[in-house]
Amino acid sequence: MSTTRPVHAREGGDETTALEDEGDDDGTQQLSQNEIFELLSSNRRRYVLQHLKRNQGSAELGDLAEHVAGRENDKLPEEVHSSERKNAYTALRQFHLPKMTQKGVVRFDKREGSVELSDQAADLDIYLDVVSGYDVPWSLYYTAFSVGFGTLLAGVHLGLGPLAHASVVTVSALFSVAIFIFSLLHTYTNKQMRLENSDLL
Repeated sequence: MSTTRPVHAREGGDETTALEDEGDDDGTQQLSQNEIFELLSSNRRRYVLQHLKRNQGSAELGDLAEHVAGRENDKLPEEVHSSERKNAYTALRQFHLPKMTQKGVVRFDKREGSVELSDQAADLDIYLDVVSGYDVPWSLYYTAFSVGFGTLLAGVHLGLGPLAHASVVTVSALFSVAIFIFSLLHTYTNKQMRLENSDLL
C-alpha cells in the first residue's frame, strides 16, 4: 500500500509542508497496462503463466519448456521432439523468464532451474483470460470440423440436411479440400508464431 509522509521545508522564512510518496510498503511496483500487454504479447509467456497457475504456482524449467513446446506445436508433452523442447528451453531461460522476473510476476532461480509465480502475477489474471480466449488448440478445430462433416455425411445417407441429394463422393471431396485448407492455415499460423518467438530472442 502506498503511503505518504509530510516533508517540512522553509522557503522565504515560511515553513511549508509537502507530501512525499514513499512507494509501496512491500517494495513491489504496480505494472502499467502497457507493461501487462507487452508481457502477454508473447505466446510463450502466456503459456508459462497458464501452466504455473494450473501447477500450484511452481514448476521446474525442464517441465515448463516441455509444456510450452507442446502448446506451440499442438502436441502432447510426451510427443514433443527434443529440438522443439530445446528451442523452448533456451528461449525461456535466456529471455522470457528473466523478463518476467524483472517485471515481478515470477521468481526464476537459474541455478536451481525452478520457477514460481509471485503475488503480483494475480494482476495479470483478467488480462490473461481475455488474451487467451483467442488461443484455441487446433485439435479442437479439427475435431469440430470432423464432427460437422460426419453429420453431413450421415445426412446424405439418410436423405436429410442441406446435402441430402449430394453423393458420398461429393461430400468426401469437399471434406478433403476443406481439411487441406485447414492444414495450410494451421501450418501458416504455426510458422508465424515461430517467427514471432524468434524475433523476441
